[in-house]
Amino acid sequence: MTYQVYFLTDGLGIPTDEVAGRVFVSTLVSATVTIAVSVLGGWLSDRIGRRKPLVLVAALIGGAGLLTIGMSTTFTQFLIGSAVTSVGTGLYHAIDLALVAAVLPNPDDAAKDMGTFQIASSIPQSLAPTIAPVFLLLGSGDYLAVFVAAAVFAVLGAIAIQPVRGVR
Repeated sequence: MTYQVYFLTDGLGIPTDEVAGRVFVSTLVSATVTIAVSVLGGWLSDRIGRRKPLVLVAALIGGAGLLTIGMSTTFTQFLIGSAVTSVGTGLYHAIDLALVAAVLPNPDDAAKDMGTFQIASSIPQSLAPTIAPVFLLLGSGDYLAVFVAAAVFAVLGAIAIQPVRGVR
């Protein structure tokens, strides 16, 4: 989302005076889908009693959405990619905290551990916009390289939690 304005202007050729409206539309689509899927994803996760497989599914869906955005040539394709990415994001957010809470080692330290989790969760979100220009440079200015890298990192993150024990 940090590079959305640049992608719309540079990648899709949207005139600068139209960008604010387009960002509003994409943010509305993303927020609506994320909220709806979060509610459904939480219910599904509780219903089936599984968390880790859904985290992997969420990452794969999110990665597919990121690739769709990176390959889009029209604003409609961009919106579809945003919606698909938001499905993955919504599913992930529904399960993420439940997964963390399920593996906390000591209930007496839950607040401290959740604080540590929040910091660990915020660091990648802070670093992503910082390292994105490296991938943009590697891609010779093609934003697809940024979105491919984001998709790969999303899937690697989901794979990294698969060995966590004590939760299904």
